[in-house]
Amino acid sequence: MISVYLGKPTFPISFALEEVVGRIGDTLKSKHWHKFEMGDVKLVYVPYYIFNCDLFHEQEEDGKISEKHAGKHAISAVTRELNQKVADAFIEHEDKLVNEMQEAYPAVIRKAVLDKKEMEKIAGLRLAAWKETGSKHIIVSGLDMIYFPVWIVYVTVAEGTYKFEISALDGTVMEEDEVPEREKGFLEITGETLEELKEPGAWLRYSKGVLVETGKFVAKKSVWDKIVNELRHNRNAQIGVIAVIAIILILLYL
Repeated sequence: MISVYLGKPTFPISFALEEVVGRIGDTLKSKHWHKFEMGDVKLVYVPYYIFNCDLFHEQEEDGKISEKHAGKHAISAVTRELNQKVADAFIEHEDKLVNEMQEAYPAVIRKAVLDKKEMEKIAGLRLAAWKETGSKHIIVSGLDMIYFPVWIVYVTVAEGTYKFEISALDGTVMEEDEVPEREKGFLEITGETLEELKEPGAWLRYSKGVLVETGKFVAKKSVWDKIVNELRHNRNAQIGVIAVIAIILILLYL
């Protein structure tokens, strides 16, 4: 492994590439996406300014000044946006800072678009807007730049392409596009139902969910609509139903 000096501290890569792929896969599967295409995973070192913030207010009654330390914050030297997740990671893992980038993975190093003096002013204004107070009440101090390593990957499913940003330090999801949940198909619903029916008492639970109205069995509408819609438009679902009926008939005549 080769180390490269960045000029500013950074964090070691503790959350490996393989773990990133597994985490994204689990996230998509939890939303019923079993078919997806994952693009190249990029390791990106993003420059952030870590700083302290103090709030000062003058009391109208006696003119005394009240002070409150608002803790550490982080602001991107690229987007100029505050990022509390980076600040929290810095607070928790400050002792892990290193001065060199681990070149075990190909990496992109982002450049800071503003210098320290410019960022100090912007950080104060950003905090004032966030705290809903005037900028004159905020003092920003102790700005230090670090590089924060993140994994960036784009994933494509049937609904579109979505971006994930995951901390290479501890696996925290820094940002992610909201991936919609995929509606299960008829065969999936049927398969899950059959599996559930193998459990003791499952038939009783299902029978309670079915109502008899004017001599017809009416299941829960949401599930029934999905089944009917799938049968109308999905050829595989139609073949599956026919196959199930055929098996039942064969068993009856054996």
